[in-house]
Amino acid sequence: MSSADKTTKTTAQQSVDTLRIPSLLVPSIIKFAIRMRVDFADALNSASVDPALDNLVEETISVQQFVGLIEALTQKLDLPTVGLYFGESFAFDYIPEMETFLSTCQTPRQALRVLKWATPLLAPFVTLDLKEDDSQSMVEGIVDVDSLIPHEAKSVVVEALFAVVNKFARVLIGESFTLEGVYFSHDLLGTQEEYEDVFRCAVSGGCDYNRMIISQAVLDMQLQSSMPQLNRQAQEMLERRLEKFNSALLFSERVYSLMYQSPELLTAGLEEVASEFNMTGRTLQRRLQQEELNFQQVVDRARFKRACDLLHDPNSSIEQISDALGFSDRRSFTRSFSRWSGLTPSQYRKMMPTSRRTQKASS
Repeated sequence: MSSADKTTKTTAQQSVDTLRIPSLLVPSIIKFAIRMRVDFADALNSASVDPALDNLVEETISVQQFVGLIEALTQKLDLPTVGLYFGESFAFDYIPEMETFLSTCQTPRQALRVLKWATPLLAPFVTLDLKEDDSQSMVEGIVDVDSLIPHEAKSVVVEALFAVVNKFARVLIGESFTLEGVYFSHDLLGTQEEYEDVFRCAVSGGCDYNRMIISQAVLDMQLQSSMPQLNRQAQEMLERRLEKFNSALLFSERVYSLMYQSPELLTAGLEEVASEFNMTGRTLQRRLQQEELNFQQVVDRARFKRACDLLHDPNSSIEQISDALGFSDRRSFTRSFSRWSGLTPSQYRKMMPTSRRTQKASS
């Protein structure tokens, strides 16, 4: 194995060893399997997942266990588009305050703030962001640990998440709600009709990105079910739930998550990052050393992840990405990215699915 291969494996292995997924998704998967009349007991055993619901909030499962459940569900149903059906049936059974927040928002734009809590609590390996330009708004989805999740499982996850967003938008706005377009980076797993039945708009596969296009007028429409006081209470409960989950994470994961979510910290020094945790730089280093890591390794991991996100955007040049990550020039960024992944930024970008469509989701 070459040194570049070893670097790639080390970077990926660090992510898969530390990233945990809340068990909150497990009962939803089991409930869906029962609804589809699938015997799922052996799949749970194979993945070493305990279906007991005693401690759902605190318990977590690994990325490998989650992938095992998704693959088993897809195989048992012999249904490539299982993600669409799972998303359409999904409910926040064990996070009632999330549904309360959604149903009491003033506008759909405010409702999309739910992504701030939903992704870390249900799918922390996915980034869902609202992006806007002068003409349109879009929800973009990126799977954070591409190298750790097989392509088929990743496609199922993205389709399920988009189906969930679409479902709750329709619940909030009404059956008249329609998206302006849906774009997947993978080839469509089923027929065009299956996708258009769910999303009620044109759906394209093999694109440069995963995006749902939403009218800005729709995002800003006033919702009749708005209840500001109840909405604030739901927000506070969600913040407490997320804080409780974060406190159970490895310290290195908390540092990584903060730096990834706050890109300005990627160029900050040790002391500045440590101050975010109300500790000295020396204490932060000691806490990381207890997990056999150092500060620079966590910085590199967050920078690498942010770089991969930006490289998924075909409209971002290598120079722009270098600047965004705080590198002095493109050459310095290329050296670091090659050290992290074994590939240059250009090589990494060429390995990603390229659009075979002339239609783009953004101008």
